[in-house]
Amino acid sequence: MEEAIKKGSEVKVTWSMQTNGDNAQISWFEPLKVWAVSSRNVCLLAGSAEQVKKMYPEESRYYLARKIALSWFGTLAKMDKALLPALQKELKDKTLIGDYVGDSELVQYVQY
Repeated sequence: MEEAIKKGSEVKVTWSMQTNGDNAQISWFEPLKVWAVSSRNVCLLAGSAEQVKKMYPEESRYYLARKIALSWFGTLAKMDKALLPALQKELKDKTLIGDYVGDSELVQYVQY
């Protein structure tokens, strides 16, 4: 995971069957000890799914970022808790980039 992407590196779509996906970015924001989840020109900060539900109403401009954040916290809930600090450390200065797609049969893989 420590490999840096070098300037001028090639990015290619390995396989794509995606439709209507929305961009998603997830990072760990160390100063506040929260996850930063972004999509559609908004970013929310939260440490748990409960915070997302409390601070970001479903019917708001954060609608999509909220859905992505709740999905992310669902993924974290399934993860071995002992691995969480390492993941947070790894994502402190990096960002996961992906697409949020409503249909689990449609996925895009990007190779860096």
